[in-house]
Amino acid sequence: AYEIRPRDWSSDVCSSDLTTGETRKVDHFTASAITQVHSALNDENKKKFADMVHKSPGHLAKASDFAFKHTK
Repeated sequence: AYEIRPRDWSSDVCSSDLTTGETRKVDHFTASAITQVHSALNDENKKKFADMVHKSPGHLAKASDFAFKHTK
């Protein structure tokens, strides 16, 4: 499992606390898909997507589903 870093999207995985002090563990493929989608977004949507990823486990699941649908 990997932990999503909320402030550094240049790396697909690492360990870092979220602003709430929590971490979200995901597998490498999920982290990679989320990072790939995030890097393709404009600045406004990057913030929205990052906020969605870190809001709750349910939101992370929705962001993951979206990422897998939009990556090659």
